[in-house]
Amino acid sequence: FAGLYMGIDGEKSNCGLAEQGTALSFHTAFSFSLETMTTIGYGIPYETGTFFSGCWTVPITVHVQAMIFIMMNAAFVGIIFARIGRANSRATQIIFSDKAVVRCIHGHFYFMFQVGEASYFK
Repeated sequence: FAGLYMGIDGEKSNCGLAEQGTALSFHTAFSFSLETMTTIGYGIPYETGTFFSGCWTVPITVHVQAMIFIMMNAAFVGIIFARIGRANSRATQIIFSDKAVVRCIHGHFYFMFQVGEASYFK
């Protein structure tokens, strides 16, 4: 999105992201994009009097970037919860033996029991 902001706020455009008549640097465009995605807030680098100087392309691009970021967050959270939620169904398939033993192997004591998968024993 930094490249897109650089294209929108060129030398001939006055959207308020860079000084009028100068090109928007990649660093400034990347910082603006990062502010949009992390909702830190806008510290517009140059005072222009109005927000984005009445340029309609910047707010539309900000909106599209924010919507894409929200969808990515929702997808990642959904994937994480799907992976966590599957563990409960898996836990009901594991069975433990009723008996356990303590065994001495090479002078060290070990507590041993059997674990099995329920679907294998059906």
